[in-house]
Amino acid sequence: MGDPVVIRDWILNGLPSDSVSQDNSLFCMLGNRWPLMIDPQFQANKWIKNTEGNNGLKVKTFQDAKF
Repeated sequence: MGDPVVIRDWILNGLPSDSVSQDNSLFCMLGNRWPLMIDPQFQANKWIKNTEGNNGLKVKTFQDAKF
């Protein structure tokens, strides 16, 4: 479904190597809307921070004053 080189880079950035995580990451990166990630093990959190950190990613939490 996706470019194997890009997916391999995502795996190096912390994405789990199973096919479900890879498919979900494609929906996340190629979708037209922002994704909602339910992430109890913080795997997607680590992956998206490593992948998009250099592109100006801003992370908000419920504890932020201006959330």
